Amino acid sequence: MRVNAVAPGFVETPILATVPEARITLRTQARRIAVYPLDGSGKRMAALDAGHASVSNGVATIHIQAEAAQASPWYEVAADE
Repeated sequence: MRVNAVAPGFVETPILATVPEARITLRTQARRIAVYPLDGSGKRMAALDAGHASVSNGVATIHIQAEAAQASPWYEVAADE
């Protein structure tokens, strides 16, 4: 996925940045997780759907940057034990 952004005061034209997808696995005792992309002020955006954040057999799997609308450099993971 590619994101165009303008850096005021630094350049005249948009900058092209590549946002790579990532799959993260974590061992956990949680039964469920919710993963929230955060906006620039740290507020939660809509949670990733179950296809992108799940727990199975003690392993949480999180797939970030898969959807352009939910791309963010910051995420919050909430676990329900």
